[in-house]
Amino acid sequence: MKKAILVIAIISILLVLLVTVLAYDENVWRQNNLQSVAPEPPLPNIIPGAQNVTGTAESAEAVNVALANSEVKQWTDKGYQLYGVFQYDSIYWVGILTNAQQLPWVVGISLKVPVKFNSSDPIEINFDLTLANLTQNQKEQTLRIASDTIKAHGGNASIDDVSVREWVESLGGKTTFHAYPCVSFRVPEDLHEAGMDVAVYVDLQKGQVAEVLTNPSTPLIP
Repeated sequence: MKKAILVIAIISILLVLLVTVLAYDENVWRQNNLQSVAPEPPLPNIIPGAQNVTGTAESAEAVNVALANSEVKQWTDKGYQLYGVFQYDSIYWVGILTNAQQLPWVVGISLKVPVKFNSSDPIEINFDLTLANLTQNQKEQTLRIASDTIKAHGGNASIDDVSVREWVESLGGKTTFHAYPCVSFRVPEDLHEAGMDVAVYVDLQKGQVAEVLTNPSTPLIP
């Protein structure tokens, strides 16, 4: 009986120690990766050929429509600066520099909001992002976590193939983005052959692959 109680006590102590270690690791990760960084919204990438109509009555109306949109409000609630309004065909593109971030990997977010008057179509926001730079240690971690996935796709990758990248999803008129450290490579490596571009996104906090995206690639050298 005493032995059983002793075993239970030891197991309880070990569980407490495990939880403490995990909590410590989580706090260390957050301290190292969620440090305060001033917002760095990039200049919006405006469609070539679009006309700058900032200051017109139509642009003012387009700005009001954009800022009243519930999706836009989620990104401007921490402050914003109007970049300008640009017209392309019947669409007014409202450029907005926001103070929003998604640390640790997205340090700046700008919006391009398409406004089309007298249209019932939902407004689908376009994003321009400023992405964080990875340290050498973070690149090595990313490569190590992605190694099995890289091998599974028959690829090879080095530290030079690692950077923070994003992908965008659109569903039902709502656009979202995801950004993670990423290992990108092509299989086969022979650029004379058709192949596939592979991007392995890694969640460093969880220590696992977050997403794998592939895209067919035509021969890059005739």
